[in-house]
Formats: sequence, C-alpha cells, structure tokens
Amino acid sequence: MTGDDARGPQEVTVVRAAGGTARRSRPLLLALAAIAVLLIGGAVALVRSGGRSTPSYPAAWDPRVSGIVQFVEQHRGMLFEHPVAVRFLPDSQFEKKVSVPQPTSKSDKEALSRALGELRALGLVHGDVNLVASMNSLTQSGVVGLYVYQDKTVYVRGTTMTPFVRVTLAHELTHALQDQHYDLTKVEARMANTDEAALVSLIEGDAIRIQNAYEKTLSPADQQAYQDEQSSAQTRAASPGQVPPILRDMLSFPYIFGPTYIDTLDAGGGTVSIDDAFSRPPVAEAQIVDPVQYPTGWKPAAVPVPAIPAGDKRVDTPQPFGQVSLFEVLGSRLDYASAWPAVHGWQGDNSVPYRDHGRTCVAIATRFATPTDAARFAAAATRWATSIPGAAVTSAGSGVGLRSCDPGAAAPAPPQVTPSPFDILSARSEIIDSLMTADSVQFPMGACVADQMISALGANGIEVLNSQQRLTPDQQANLERVVATSAYQCRRSGVS
Repeated sequence: MTGDDARGPQEVTVVRAAGGTARRSRPLLLALAAIAVLLIGGAVALVRSGGRSTPSYPAAWDPRVSGIVQFVEQHRGMLFEHPVAVRFLPDSQFEKKVSVPQPTSKSDKEALSRALGELRALGLVHGDVNLVASMNSLTQSGVVGLYVYQDKTVYVRGTTMTPFVRVTLAHELTHALQDQHYDLTKVEARMANTDEAALVSLIEGDAIRIQNAYEKTLSPADQQAYQDEQSSAQTRAASPGQVPPILRDMLSFPYIFGPTYIDTLDAGGGTVSIDDAFSRPPVAEAQIVDPVQYPTGWKPAAVPVPAIPAGDKRVDTPQPFGQVSLFEVLGSRLDYASAWPAVHGWQGDNSVPYRDHGRTCVAIATRFATPTDAARFAAAATRWATSIPGAAVTSAGSGVGLRSCDPGAAAPAPPQVTPSPFDILSARSEIIDSLMTADSVQFPMGACVADQMISALGANGIEVLNSQQRLTPDQQANLERVVATSAYQCRRSGVS
C-alpha cells in the first residue's frame, strides 16, 4: 500500500500511524478466552525524514522513563547503547509535530495529484480529495507517540506520566532500541523496491508486543486509568472527518496485522525468530497476513513491468503492488467473500503509473501459483472492472493484468460495500492472534477456525459482534457453538 505526504521540495516525511495499538476486550474475542484485541484508536508511530542531521544524545536517561527503559531492555532481550531524548508535548505542539503542510513546489503538487489520480483510477477514492489534509486528520486525531529516526528522539502526547503515556513510552522506546541495534534507516534503504508496509508491520508488531507486556504490569488502579485514557483517545480518533477509508486502512495495516505476524514468529522460535526477521525482513504484505505460507526469507515471483498502451508514457518507476492492496481494490466493489478468496495463491506483482491523453492511469501485472488461482482472481477482477469506467482485465496462464484510468473528480460515487472487506480481514487476524495467545494453537489452526467462523456467521455477523461491547446470553451461546464447531471441522480436515 502506498501513499504520499509532501513536506516541501527537499523533504518528504511519512508518518505511519492512525492504526490502533491500544487493545481492549470485545465480545467476539471474549468467547475466545477474553483476549484483548486490536482496535482503531490511539496510535504510536515511526517517522522518518529525508533531512540529515547529527543527533545529540543526553548523558543520562530522563529519570521518569528509566524504569520503562529497563523493562524494554529485559523483555526485548537487548540493551540500549546510549540514552535517547524523550520530549513530552502538549496536544497543540504534538499535533504540529505529526502534521505535514500542503505541498508548495510544482513537483510535489504534481506527485500529490498523480497519487490521487491513481487512487481514483483503482476505485479506491472518488471526488477531489485533499490527501494531505485527510492524512493529517488521521494522525492528529489518532497518534499518541512517535519516534523520529532523524533526530533520534521520542515524542509523546501529554506532559504528565499517566498510565497511558507510560504504555506509549514502552512502545516508542522499543523503536529507539530497534534503531540502535538494527539501524532502521539502513534496513529501509536495503529494502528499497519492496513492500514498505511489510517492513513497517515487523517494526510495529515488535513494539506492540513489548507495549502489551508492559501494560500487563500496571496495577489495577492504573489499568482502569489506562482504559479510561485509551477510551478518550479512541473517541478522539473515531471520527477524523471525511477521510477515505483506504487511507485509514493503509495507515492501520501494520498495527492490525503486525502483532499477529510477530506472535507467529514468537510461537515458532521466540525472540530469535523475531531477530531473524529483522535480519531478513518481510518484503510483501502477504508475509504479514500469512507468515506460514509466506515465511521469513520468502521472495515474490519476479513479474515483468506491465505493458502500457502504445504512445502512453510512464510517470513513475514500477513498484510492487501487494496481495492485500489487490484485495482492497477488489473490496472497493466486491464483498469480503468474493475479494479475499480471489487473491489466494498470489505469488507476486508489478505496477506502473502512466499518462494516457492527460489522464493518470495504472497498470498492474500479477502472478499466481496456478492457472486456477489466476482464473479465480481474473473472474473477480472482471466483476470489479464492470463498475470502473474503462478498466480492463487480461489473463494468460498464471498471470492476470489490470489496467484502469482516472475517471476524474466528477465521476459518481460508487456504492458503499458494507461491511468493509478490510474490516473483516482485520477481524480474521484478531481471531487468529487471540486463539494463538489464549489457547496456544498454531497459526494454521487459528486461520482455519477464523475462516470457518466467518463462513458460519457471515461478514455481517462478524461485524455485529465486533461492534458490540456486550453480548446477549443467546449471542454468547451461539458464538461458543460456532467456535467449537469450527475447531472440530478444522481438526477433522487435518489442520493442527
């Protein structure tokens, strides 16, 4: 998933936030042993900057964070090489820190316009959307802490050490520790031309693991205070204006799927497996959503740059598109039951934006494991294309191509797909993670049970359960039956 934030002609800052790292109980997961689940709400973030400077480090840790520093070192299994600065900011200063201004240079304006054209071409947004304002709306309302690569500083929203701020610090200090041991700037440079969302999911999932461990150490009184502050943060982040759902999904992906990915690595080999992932980072969204089928070290198939019509001109370099991004494209018009199976068997892709008679267009070439997988995707993509003016789908063997152009800001809004396929996929990940942590099942069994549950309850049923804070006795009993039946069916099919 890609997006553009412009910050002047010389510097581009990407804020990875707006996905909820705060967890609280919901009925769907309560039936799976009362496991806390990931919600969109208060978030923590990494910021990397194109600018260069030589950071200065404090001689000693701020006494207010020394206990959290020790906790992070102990639970992550690494020691800090030196202290880092921690700055506590009031809301107004913090929101300014996570915001980016509208572009002013011609090149940045063109890049932003092209990004909007690509999103419209793929049916992911409609109308004249201000992408920078939308992303700022998300970050200002949802981010509660960040670690900045450039100046090696942790920033938190809040000027007092409340339980919520302390938990946030556990997350951000984990990022600082990661940076000192792995040099995240170099890791990102080494992973150029791969799927950035996959790397960020590794980084964020690891920090969320330490954050959640720290939260469990809070006293009952602090737990309650933390829950109260968390609820306030979630309320603040719940309605960030007219923000296209794709932006919310794009920014929340690492925080929703990263923890399940990390827990799968942890279950398979503990911290050693997580460290190995930092040495050989994931390169595709598919590895985050299914780390068993796409394990550490897996590489996508090399897919040639898709062909564009004669006479048209590329306007940017080719980039991987991603399995979940393809799912999002299909999910803009199709329901979860149609969109998610369609991307099974994904093995790799390539995409390129181009200009056709003044319009921004996108071409995507995909590769699947078998011709059957490709045919299933092509069929779903053809259904998607019927609602996108001028979109075209081609297929040959295990490959499928998509091509579409920006219909313009005046194009009519598409019908809303409810419930959101991305939200159902997110619930699937939460169910898997809860089963793994509560019942010590392996990822394949967790995925099988989650899929059986979604099939039995339907996307609407999952959405209803996820939106409720308390189930009726009948709902609780029915859900328990579905869980038990799903687990039985999975065991009978040989999944363990």
